[in-house]
Amino acid sequence: LNITITGTYNNKNVGTGKTVTLAGSFGSVTGGNAKTSNYNVTYVNEETTGDITKKALTYTATANSKVYDGTTSATISITNLTGVITGDTVTIQSSISGTFATSSKGTDIKVTTTVVPTLRGTDAGNYSVTAPTNEMKANITSKVLPESAIGTLTNETYTGSAITKTITLTGISSSDYTVSYSNNINAGTATVTITGKNN
Repeated sequence: LNITITGTYNNKNVGTGKTVTLAGSFGSVTGGNAKTSNYNVTYVNEETTGDITKKALTYTATANSKVYDGTTSATISITNLTGVITGDTVTIQSSISGTFATSSKGTDIKVTTTVVPTLRGTDAGNYSVTAPTNEMKANITSKVLPESAIGTLTNETYTGSAITKTITLTGISSSDYTVSYSNNINAGTATVTITGKNN
């Protein structure tokens, strides 16, 4: 007995227990010594159910370099979404957050993330993506301190002892620099030296 059966889902979208309408045809009844002429097969169209699962898509994830900011936060660009069926409308979130392996400046620093980019568009619900699995690296470059970051120092009166001033750099953590003083005992011009800690 040769049987051909096809089915049609009620729509193209992902779902479980979806209605499937069956249609089919039969070939001739044959077989061994059976008296095939004594049999007749009739096919009755009917419905059943089935599932449509999400199609997995791929994309490119690239970690972005940044200027030192004292944190391990990273930004990862998402591009080149691949696998969308022609005619479907699906886009992907342009960037996600990640984490540098260190907050200090350096090159080729490993970046990781567990964030899954968001799919958008009319047909986004029929597709899926996962968090990036490729190895990502980026750089953290030194932060240049403008003169405006250093507050104005007021003049002091001679005391016979070394005079030190409290130094505050706007937008910079005190743990990221050291302050040293010279010529700060006698009357004249004292020198204050601010040295960054490798960042």
